[in-house]
This record gives sequence, structure tokens and C-alpha cells, in this order.
Amino acid sequence: MNEKFNYNKQAYDQPPYPPNYHDFPPYPTTYPRKKKWASGMLSAFIPGTGHMYLGLMQRGVMFMFFLAFSIFLVVTLVSNADQGVGPSNSGMIVIASLLIPITYFYTIFDALQYTDRINHNLAIYGEVPSDFGKVTGSNSLAFIIIAAGCFFFMVSMKPTWLAALVQALGSYVGGIILIGIGVFMVVMNMRKR
Repeated sequence: MNEKFNYNKQAYDQPPYPPNYHDFPPYPTTYPRKKKWASGMLSAFIPGTGHMYLGLMQRGVMFMFFLAFSIFLVVTLVSNADQGVGPSNSGMIVIASLLIPITYFYTIFDALQYTDRINHNLAIYGEVPSDFGKVTGSNSLAFIIIAAGCFFFMVSMKPTWLAALVQALGSYVGGIILIGIGVFMVVMNMRKR
């Protein structure tokens, strides 16, 4: 049993330097920093691409998807109001229309903030953690995309039960959506703590 723990004391008294250790500087002097202006400009031209430039693919796709969803929602609501399908719900059209600039400007802001975070991590640690900037864990984002695809499919098919539901709920839908977003934000803040 003592044979397992025997070691050469002389070998352990010397620093465990690799060969030619002293030929290299102790710390790297420069790191490949991400450019804040590039991230901002990419996000301004096509929302989500600034995040992709930073290596945050999942986050970039989420912003692209949400912007496309907002545009689809506005077009659907306006075309349904023009065709006389359900009541003319101007409140929902306004709320859905406000989602577009909110998403657009938040995408630019978020890309600029993540550029600073990534540059900070590069300067201190020399790398960015692999889970940095992830939107969700495991398959949650995939399930959200599948659910949104089903929603798009249902709205484009215009089933009679969906038209009856929109006509029955009318202006309550905007309030329900805002309450749902508020509850989601509270739950997410409670998870962080």
C-alpha cells in the first residue's frame, strides 16, 4: 500500500514548468476584441445578426424570430380587419405594431451590452464561457419555435373556431397578452434570485 504513494521528492521540489517555458510571456498581451460598432450596425441592419457576430447564435435567432412574429401578427390583424373577419380591433393592432420598434431597438441595445460583456470576459479570462448568452437550456427554444409554427399555421388556415374565439374575446386579448408577459417577467426574475 505504501508503494502507491511513494514519489520522487526531488522531482516534486522543482516547479512543473513545461520545456521552453521561459521563452513565452507570462500573460498574453492582446485578445481578439469584438467591435462594438460592428455589432451595433449589424443589429441595426438586420436584427439578430449582431448577436450572431458575437457568437450568440441562439439569441440572434430568437430576436429574428420574434421580429418576424411581430410583423406577421400585425399583417394578420390588419388583413382580418380589412376583410371583415371578426371585429375591427384597433387596440390589438396598435399593441402588435408597437412590438416591432420595441424589438428592433432592444436588439441593438442588447447586442451592444453583450459586446461589452464578451470583451470583458476576453480581457479577464481569455475566453467566453460556452453557456454565455444562452436563451434557454436544453430543448426549450425548439419547443417554443414548434409552438409558434403551429400558431402561424392555425392563423393562416383561419379555422372557424379561431375566428369565433377572436370575435368573442375582442379587446380582451390585448389585456391577456400584457398580463401574460408581466407574469412571465415576474417568474423569470424570481428564478434569477
